[in-house]
Amino acid sequence: MNFEGERDHKESSASSERVTVQELEVNASLPTLGSDNPDLGTEALTWVVREVLEVVFEERIKEISEMLQVWLAKM
Repeated sequence: MNFEGERDHKESSASSERVTVQELEVNASLPTLGSDNPDLGTEALTWVVREVLEVVFEERIKEISEMLQVWLAKM
């Protein structure tokens, strides 16, 4: 099954104690509406979860990379 989606990702941070707020908007045409096939719903949910996790992990890797660069610069 092929899903086409468009992501809009926004992030804001607060100083002092780091707080990250992420919004993920996924515009997808999910073929589960009006369908009695539970496999389609499972596959669509799996796709949405995968997309969300991809964004979360990419941001976390970016944060860790930036912290590592700062740490290495101090050495």
